[in-house]
Amino acid sequence: MIKQPAKSKVFTKESLQQIQDEMRVCCIKSYNKVYSEHSLLKQKKKGRNRDIDIKEMGDYREIKKQLKQKEQKLTEANKQTKTLDNKVLI
Repeated sequence: MIKQPAKSKVFTKESLQQIQDEMRVCCIKSYNKVYSEHSLLKQKKKGRNRDIDIKEMGDYREIKKQLKQKEQKLTEANKQTKTLDNKVLI
């Protein structure tokens, strides 16, 4: 797909809500049928889910970069710890 349309240009808030409600009903019906259950879904909580605009992400890329660096440092520290542990045991 060369271009992906924004959901806000394709759907309205009401149409998305209707689709999601229908999907919830279909999913629980299928689950109950497959597993011979009579389960109910938890009630939806208002305002719990929302899209995050890129402008609201702030330093996301920088934080992600820092996380990767810290994971590498942790991996290196763990290797050094194993090396020291092995030397002590010998």
